[in-house]
Amino acid sequence: MKSSMENKEQQQTSQDGYIIPGDTSIPLPDPAQEEQQQSPDQNEVRNIPLVSDAQHQDINISLKTPVELGTIKLTISDTDSIGDIHKFLQETTETCLLTSYHLEVEGIPKKLNEFADVKFYSEITSGATLVMKKAPYNERSANLHVNRLKSIISSGEWETHPTNPSLFSLYSFTDENPIEDQQQQQQIENNNNNNNSNNKLNVQNKSKSKKSKSTSKKSSKKDLELAERKKEVVQVDATQKALLSNYYPTNFNKPIVVLRRIDRSGWAPVPGYRALLGDLFYMEVELVDIRETLFITANVIGFFINQSTINTFNPAVSSKYGATHHNLYELLSQYSPIFARGLKSLLKRISRRNSYEMIPNSIPVNTWTLKQNRSFHYNIAAASESNIDVHDPEMRGQPRDWNEEFQALRELPRGSISERILRDRAFYRVNSDFVESAIRGAKLVVSKTIPPINPLEPEKAHMFVYHNIFLSFTLDTRDYYVNCGGDAGARVAANNDLKGVKLFNLIDIDGISTICTAIIDYRGHRILAQSLVPGILSNERTSDVKYGSMDNGQTIKADPEFSEKLAKLSSMLHLAEREVIPGDALSDPVKISTSYDSKGIVGLDGRKYILDIMRATPRDPNYKDDKHMLCLLRPELIASYTEFVRSQWEQKIKAEKESKRKQEEKTDAFATQEDGSQTDESEKTETAVAETANEQPPHILFNANLLGASNSICRLKGTPEELKADMETLEAAGNFLKETMIGNLIDDFKLFNLTPVDGQTLTQAMHSRGINMRYLGHIAKLCDGIPFAKEVCFNEMVSRATKHIFSNILRAAPQAELSVVACQFLNCFLGTQTIGADTNNSIKLKLTSVQLWDQIYDLIKEKYDYEIKVRSVPLECRINVLRSICLKVGLQINSKDYDFTKDEPFVIDDIVDMVCVVKHLGPRSSDAIELLEGGKALLAKREFEKASNYLVESLAFCQQVHGPIHTDTANCFSSLAMVAFYTKEYNDAIEYQKNALIITEKTLGVDHHDTIHSYTNLALFCQRADRFTEAMGYLKHVIYLNDLLGSDYNPERSSIYTSAAIILQDLKEFDCAIDYLKKCIENHKHLFGEDHLVSSSTLQSIAQIYAEMKNFTEAEKYQKHSTAILTRYLGANHPRTIESMRLTALWVDEMKKEKESEKKSKSTSNQQQQLKQNKQQLNNMKLNNMSNVPKDLEGQVKWFNQDDSKKGKKK
Repeated sequence: MKSSMENKEQQQTSQDGYIIPGDTSIPLPDPAQEEQQQSPDQNEVRNIPLVSDAQHQDINISLKTPVELGTIKLTISDTDSIGDIHKFLQETTETCLLTSYHLEVEGIPKKLNEFADVKFYSEITSGATLVMKKAPYNERSANLHVNRLKSIISSGEWETHPTNPSLFSLYSFTDENPIEDQQQQQQIENNNNNNNSNNKLNVQNKSKSKKSKSTSKKSSKKDLELAERKKEVVQVDATQKALLSNYYPTNFNKPIVVLRRIDRSGWAPVPGYRALLGDLFYMEVELVDIRETLFITANVIGFFINQSTINTFNPAVSSKYGATHHNLYELLSQYSPIFARGLKSLLKRISRRNSYEMIPNSIPVNTWTLKQNRSFHYNIAAASESNIDVHDPEMRGQPRDWNEEFQALRELPRGSISERILRDRAFYRVNSDFVESAIRGAKLVVSKTIPPINPLEPEKAHMFVYHNIFLSFTLDTRDYYVNCGGDAGARVAANNDLKGVKLFNLIDIDGISTICTAIIDYRGHRILAQSLVPGILSNERTSDVKYGSMDNGQTIKADPEFSEKLAKLSSMLHLAEREVIPGDALSDPVKISTSYDSKGIVGLDGRKYILDIMRATPRDPNYKDDKHMLCLLRPELIASYTEFVRSQWEQKIKAEKESKRKQEEKTDAFATQEDGSQTDESEKTETAVAETANEQPPHILFNANLLGASNSICRLKGTPEELKADMETLEAAGNFLKETMIGNLIDDFKLFNLTPVDGQTLTQAMHSRGINMRYLGHIAKLCDGIPFAKEVCFNEMVSRATKHIFSNILRAAPQAELSVVACQFLNCFLGTQTIGADTNNSIKLKLTSVQLWDQIYDLIKEKYDYEIKVRSVPLECRINVLRSICLKVGLQINSKDYDFTKDEPFVIDDIVDMVCVVKHLGPRSSDAIELLEGGKALLAKREFEKASNYLVESLAFCQQVHGPIHTDTANCFSSLAMVAFYTKEYNDAIEYQKNALIITEKTLGVDHHDTIHSYTNLALFCQRADRFTEAMGYLKHVIYLNDLLGSDYNPERSSIYTSAAIILQDLKEFDCAIDYLKKCIENHKHLFGEDHLVSSSTLQSIAQIYAEMKNFTEAEKYQKHSTAILTRYLGANHPRTIESMRLTALWVDEMKKEKESEKKSKSTSNQQQQLKQNKQQLNNMKLNNMSNVPKDLEGQVKWFNQDDSKKGKKK
């Protein structure tokens, strides 16, 4: 949906973002850099279907609004719904406060259903005009109207919020958007032309001319502010240390306060006789410029001020403020000039920010550090509507039936693209709502606000129901995981169950239902949230297992209907159907295709549910002990291994065919020589076709029940040969993981094809290759010669081990002492103290720094089979590790500078909050992903027009399914930015990348590695568009985050420093550019050693800058250094060495010319000085006959040197 009043499109980054390497310039990101790894075959790309124009059609309509904006020109699709138009109006600044209205086609008094598609109405065609018509309120819509005003005021007062992070506008240096302002001004003038006469327009023109002087003064002031802001952006100091206290910028706009409070009135409920007159509820409002409290009535026709006071109830319309307004903001604006001006300023401030900055996340992203003074303020949007807010488990009204919603959506048709979009969109929204409600429930469970449904059982076995969500602690209540860590094993099992549900949902087999699942980590507790299977808590029939085992293998069942559907699903997961002998001696062997501890039940709704999918992939054969019973292979590895086997088979078949063809050629040639006959070519062709048809690639299948626990009472059935073959298949996959995949990872580290800078990027890189994090120790041992990779592995192992220890301590701590415990733990971990500090809170953490690091050492040894040599985190990495710990446990700390050389760097006030860390299903649109990957593949092949078509289509799907704030949407925008960049549409690339950046900030965090890459790419695009100041503003933020969170071994620093030097060189800031290039060389020393080949181009860049500064002596020095390195590595005859020698000679020649020029300039200066002295001497002598003095300098010198007696005679 596009509007002529906005920018052309709301355009859309890649989580894979292109790393911008380079030493001497900002190079073009290469889209074909990883073509073989990421791109499908060309034929496969071309076969991805696009939605044809016949399936959707654009419609140009007009939208008449009751505000000053007037009529909006709008382009919609016939697949859009009327609700999408409502959403567009809600996001438009001028109409965002209008909530109670409906749409009609002009001239047809018929309400358009908000939930219907545009194509449902034949009267909506190109050229049609839709009109916003006022609608009466009900209690719900009136509440929504008030809450909308609250949220607008709240979002405008504060630029950032922990649950809605976006700092983009604070780092951007952009002028006002003159095109957009002109369009809006032109639109308003056009509306005025329709309503006003020519005389009124003349009066307006006269009034404008009178104000021209004041406007010019304002513009000059604005120019000064702009110049000052530009100077601030450009000024960088390469020697300045990155401080955590500078994490949030200081250039926030001052908050605009438009009212003090707006709450429900104590005059409630509405009396019956007033309800018959349309009253819905009463409010109390305190404005800034009106001292008295206004009592406002919300009525079905609008809002008005009544005559009630704090002591008297009089709902009649006030005689002093007697008027009814359909919108609350119109009522308040009429009687409060400060409110009217403030609201206008708020809306103007909001409109100047990117629209994506103001859209909230469906699932909030956590931030690890906050400003204490930014967290405490009166939030109008959060003002309580009631003095008492008790979470009653027996709620009034009907809570949502999450399971029924979830299953009904899975059963929707998905044959066409539009049906799949509708299904995926509803699925995504239900999952988001489920996670939001589960987070609230988990907080209430941990704070013990909700009573358990089984209060007589031990506390660790308590279960809870909140809003039809089943909540339980992931603890080993039945000693089922006693051999694999007890409670720690139960936490892993819950995580495996979530992964299994994701896999089953991805395959999406009809007839098999899963339940909506989420995991919430909060204050050391892990809560498993699940939708309720109908009847599972109250009916015995649902507890009757139809498939799998309920008693750890004593009895195993395999219902035929379950088995048939699960066999099909398991085949797609590469799981084989095998017979298992139950522990019950009287039971016959049972053939199952999944792990026997999965459970299949039939709910009261008749659906077949599969639960406890803890082993959706086979066991890891490299970890065969009972303590590693829950160690599974990742699905990415299964996919890579099966593809590897397939490619090996294809190569083998190809080689056999080639060998057979050559043998046949020899045989035919021999037969021809014998009897002169020739083989029938048609028979050869038919034989080859028949052989090819019979040849099928191997379908790898794994036995899901291999490597069971040693104390398991069930056994595998099969001959020794069959079991041995299954084990060999599994071990081959384990060897492939350990030898091939990890070997390729190490090679990528060595070649700098992969450069993780923190635990998040390392985890993402390993998981995408199918490598589990338990191999961190093995990888660290292989990275002895790769310092940056070894450092990241060490930090991640320490962070993960510390997370488990910290969670156990938090879980055992009293709620009133959580901040004390957290503070003391961080001091033991990152400080130098030896014992927990005494506090006024009467508790002391019984843990010393030595004891803590002993636990960390033991846990790393147990989990990763790695012995850490240093029992402390390096000083330069402590901020990075602190960030990792906070993100893993949900801890938020104060953003200030911590001195880690002290015994106690943290105090209690530094602990700001603890928030939930959530893992959920994260549904995605398969069609959008397919189009996105196809677009990336075409981009890698430089087929930009086709790539753009795919990406635009994928973007439309993502926005319809997920909304604008989603990582897939950011991926689309980022890829579109790259397409525009390569086609030299730099301004379009910048707009696309800005959208991608903001979405990445809001979905991944303001300091996530992908966010930093987005800033880097945006700086590149601005630099190519000659917007150097704006580019430097973004790159300055990139440098800060890299210096703050990175270490000396960060391999991306050199590229960023080089990029900064280039922009500074364009801005004529030569000294600072040289400083950054020298820091780049220092980074090369840490990574590669002294005078490595990669440093030669940086030294040459320094020489070029010195040459531009006319300092040819330094230019020659650095160019000779570069030449020496090139000669050592490449030889004297290499083209790069020859070019460097040529530049050295050039700088020497320029230096000689500079010296000659200086000498000549000095001589000329001396001659001019002599002439000046001569003139002064002439004036002093006061000669009578000045005509005898020569005019030229040489003649004057001779004249002054001769005797005085001859001066008068000289002609």
